[in-house]
Amino acid sequence: MVEITGNTAEFFQALGARESGNDYSVVNSFGYLGRFQFGELALIDAGYYAGRDGTSSNDFIGAWTGRYGVTSKSDFLASEAAQNDAAEIYAAKLWSYIRALDLEFYAGQTLNGVELTVSGMIAGAWLVGAGGLRTFISSGGTSAARDGYSTSVVDYIELLAGYDMSGLGVLVTNVDKDNEIEGGPGADTLSGGDGNDVLIGIGGDDTLIGGEGHDQAVFHGALSGYEVTETAGVTTVIKNGETATVQSVEQLVFDDGNLNLVTNTDAPSSQVYRLYQAAFDRTPDTAGLVHNYNLMEAGGLSLTDLASAFLVSEEFQKTYGPNVNDETYLTLLYANVLGREPDVSGLNGWLEHLNGEYTRSDVLIGFSESPENRALTSDAISDGFWV
Repeated sequence: MVEITGNTAEFFQALGARESGNDYSVVNSFGYLGRFQFGELALIDAGYYAGRDGTSSNDFIGAWTGRYGVTSKSDFLASEAAQNDAAEIYAAKLWSYIRALDLEFYAGQTLNGVELTVSGMIAGAWLVGAGGLRTFISSGGTSAARDGYSTSVVDYIELLAGYDMSGLGVLVTNVDKDNEIEGGPGADTLSGGDGNDVLIGIGGDDTLIGGEGHDQAVFHGALSGYEVTETAGVTTVIKNGETATVQSVEQLVFDDGNLNLVTNTDAPSSQVYRLYQAAFDRTPDTAGLVHNYNLMEAGGLSLTDLASAFLVSEEFQKTYGPNVNDETYLTLLYANVLGREPDVSGLNGWLEHLNGEYTRSDVLIGFSESPENRALTSDAISDGFWV
């Protein structure tokens, strides 16, 4: 893993050294200027140049904006302060382009053995543009754009990976949003943030780390084509000699269904699972489980709210019948939840509760979370349940 040991100023020192040997006066054979080798488009983005003439040449014969007193190519080459200022503005602009392409969350991922960082991604975009960086990422690290001197984007991503770019003061990241992160055929390390992320390894020996939220790891083909094992909270998925190591992921997605991996019997997803089983005498469907789990995790739905909603649902009415009396309701709960006839003392105890302070929602939760039902569903939950 790349260690972030340098600061923003050191990033620009290293970038300038790679671009020009930190020579402010140099102009290369393609017409790029100064310490950081600016072309016309870069200086337009940086607010220095306004005279783009529609050609691919960097002739700088158009108008300059006058920022930092720069009104000509020679002025720009003579001003260290202007070049350093333009570099900071352009780096922030490149990151905004990276964000606009929805690539920012790849910082921290490893594609085909190449680890991406914020500074490395900015450097890669500096060399080949944000579009060239996107080509590398979208290919899973197998297609690397090059500049006019045949320098690969990988060289810049790796060379300039270890810098903290917070010194720019304007970089924004959204690692808490929901992301779909796709690797390539090589060895990838994909990490989700705080949102509900989808990690797609494609192939190779991958490491998929979900993080916070309800995360999914996607595998192509049916479950029967894979060997899935779990040890100490780490799931291993093997096919054709390639191994994916999965951590902090709640669900494995296959072409023929989904395997839920949440083994904590006190987790909200486990409570939702038991409540579905209790209310409808079936395992939860994926959409319902994920939707209600997310609402509970966000604090927008309690288990009581969910039980109340289940009681008035069409499916519940079909399972238990409309307008049943309390004793019939309880007898059906015993049958559907616990798979047995009610014992006399238990039935009378629940009837007494219903005649007192308990609602039918409370009773449904009581059955769902009872030691007897938890024991009946513990194997399904601890093994990971298929939906």
